[in-house]
Amino acid sequence: MTKNWKGMGMVAMFVVAFWGGGFASRGFARQGQGAQNPNIPTNMKQYYVAFLVKSDSWKEGASDAVVGPLVPKHMEFVRAQAENRRFALVGPFLDHGRIFGMAVVRADSPEEAKAIVDKDPFMPTGLVSVEIHPAYLEDLSGVKFEYPATTAK
Repeated sequence: MTKNWKGMGMVAMFVVAFWGGGFASRGFARQGQGAQNPNIPTNMKQYYVAFLVKSDSWKEGASDAVVGPLVPKHMEFVRAQAENRRFALVGPFLDHGRIFGMAVVRADSPEEAKAIVDKDPFMPTGLVSVEIHPAYLEDLSGVKFEYPATTAK
């Protein structure tokens, strides 16, 4: 029993060292002071950055023929997520490389961010996958998407 408590104490010390000293060593706080680093913005927030990437089954030309017709539905999805404030930033990459585009997702967990992005019409094809990366970025609530007005169908 005593050995288990000693182990728990070591775990607690690790957690304190990681969260206290670990962030300080990464520059998030001044060593030993717990104060904000003056070189880090005070309006940082956690987001999840989602990268849409070509999956291993992607075949140049043939896969374009499958994904291409889905672009209008993909764009509707992106617009809906932007207007519902789930995407803080979103856009394509223009180099035609492995990564198609990215979205900065407002979510409470990486699983929630992935669940949001998995609803993209590209995802069921299996030709595109998503990578989710947690990130601290400046507050993006001031970013404004400007879409043309839609007409009722």
